[in-house]
Amino acid sequence: MKTFTLFFFLFLGQFLQGQKAELFREIDKIIRFDTDIVYPIEKSFVIGVIIEDSTYVLNFGPEHIDSFDLFEIGGITKVFTSTLASQLDLKNLIKLDTTINSFLPEKYQNKYLEDYTLEDLMMHKIGFPKRPSNLSSKEYNFSNPYAYYTKEDVLYYYANFKPQKANWFRPSLKYSHINYALLEIILEAKMNMPLEDLFHFYLFQDLKLYNTSLAMPDQKLKIGYDRSNMIPEPWSYQSFAGSEGLVSCLNDLIKFTKQSMDDRTESLVEAQKVRKNSKINNKLSLTYAWYILNSKQTGRIFTHSGTTERHKAYIHYKKESRTGVIILCQSSEGVGELGMLILRMINNNWN
Repeated sequence: MKTFTLFFFLFLGQFLQGQKAELFREIDKIIRFDTDIVYPIEKSFVIGVIIEDSTYVLNFGPEHIDSFDLFEIGGITKVFTSTLASQLDLKNLIKLDTTINSFLPEKYQNKYLEDYTLEDLMMHKIGFPKRPSNLSSKEYNFSNPYAYYTKEDVLYYYANFKPQKANWFRPSLKYSHINYALLEIILEAKMNMPLEDLFHFYLFQDLKLYNTSLAMPDQKLKIGYDRSNMIPEPWSYQSFAGSEGLVSCLNDLIKFTKQSMDDRTESLVEAQKVRKNSKINNKLSLTYAWYILNSKQTGRIFTHSGTTERHKAYIHYKKESRTGVIILCQSSEGVGELGMLILRMINNNWN
C-alpha cells in the first residue's frame, strides 16, 4: 500500500510538472505573437493560473519571483475595502444605505451630496475626478503622490465639491480614488479602529490572508521600476490607503480569487452582486468590488487591476468555468491584455 501511494504521488507530481511546462509554452506563444511585450523580457512578472482545482505559478523575465514576494497592488485595494465594508454591513456594524454626510462632522458635510450613501461611494456614482484636483498642492514628491495629502485634506475636498448635473435615470459611474479615501475615513471613525486592524480582524483572518497588509516594512517589498527604469520609493499614505495602499503576494491573491469563485463567503458574494444602475456600457458593469465584462461569447468575467509607481497587478476570473489569472509585475508598465488572453486560452477560446 505504501509503495502504491508513493508511486501515485510521484506520477501526480510528474503529470502536474508536465502540465505546467505545457502551460508555460502556450503563454510564451501568446506573449510573443499576441502582445507588445518585447523579448528578451526586461522586467519580470509572475503569473498564477487557476484551472478548476489546479493552480500553476509561472515566472517570466530575468528575475525569479516567489509566490510570497510582496507587491504593491494599487487599485485592487478597493476590492478588499469594499469586501470589508460588505462584511461590516452584514454584521450590522455599519449600514451601506446610510448617507455620507451623516458620518461626518458638520463642517465637512456637503449640501450638494446630502442624498448620497456609502453604497454610492463604493459604486463610484458621485462624479469625483480620479484624484483630487488639488492633489498637486500637496504632491511634494511626484513619485509618492499621497505621502502628504492628509485625511483632513480629503474631507475639505469633499465638503467643497460641486457635482455636475447627473442623468437621474441612468447615473454615470466615474471611477475615482476619492470614493475609497472617504470610505476609509468613515469606516475608521464609525468602528473607532485603524483600517489596518479592521482588515485583519474582520476580513483577513477569516480568509486566511496572512501576507496582505497596509503595514509591511518597505524593505520587504519586491524591487520595482518606474517608466524611466528608475527604482522609486514605495508609496506611503496619510490618506488613500483604503483606495490603493495594500501590499500582497501571489499566494494570497490566488487564495482570495479561489474563495471569490466559491460563493461560500457571504461578504465576497455581496461584493460581487450586480446592482441597479451599475452598467457602464452594454458589456461592462460595476459591482461593489469588481468590474464585470459580460458578452454572449465570453460570459461573465470579473476583473480589476492596480498600478503604483513601481508595481502593476491584475486579477481576472470566470466563475462558471472556475478559471482565473493573477499577474504581479515588477514594473509600473505592466503587461497589457496578457491576463485576458491567457484566460481566453484556458477557456478554449470561449468555446
